[in-house]
Amino acid sequence: MLRLAIAGRDLVFLDRMFVPDDTYYMLSIARNIANGIGPSADGVVLTSGFQPLVSFLMVPVFWFTNSLDTPIRVLLILLCLVDALNVVLISRVAGSLTPWRAAG
Repeated sequence: MLRLAIAGRDLVFLDRMFVPDDTYYMLSIARNIANGIGPSADGVVLTSGFQPLVSFLMVPVFWFTNSLDTPIRVLLILLCLVDALNVVLISRVAGSLTPWRAAG
């Protein structure tokens, strides 16, 4: 919940505090894939140096918006949800591997 609250903050604050440069690189690749150019950061030279799963998950966002803010916010929310799912899965694995509820 705390991370979702942070994702709702001002974009300038988020950019300075939590968004590394690689995020914009990956989002430009996702935007170019959505526009039919392929996996390219600059729209000319193809690349293989990016996180394909996150980029591919972000492609539909660029199909529905031209906003510069929306993809960042969607990405932050997506990462919050993935992290929460990871906590649940790790908790279940830890709980099943120990005689006591280490995850509980």
